[in-house]
Amino acid sequence: MNSAVLPTTNKQTVTLLFCIAAHASLLEFQAFSRERSTFSIA
Repeated sequence: MNSAVLPTTNKQTVTLLFCIAAHASLLEFQAFSRERSTFSIA
């Protein structure tokens, strides 16, 4: 593998993984908030 290409590819991979993780966390938080508010009302 070309060492000159490695940093860019690594950075893109990390950014992609971070975006996926952040999106998953956001969805989990929304689901949690929805369940919690439903529980409070009931």
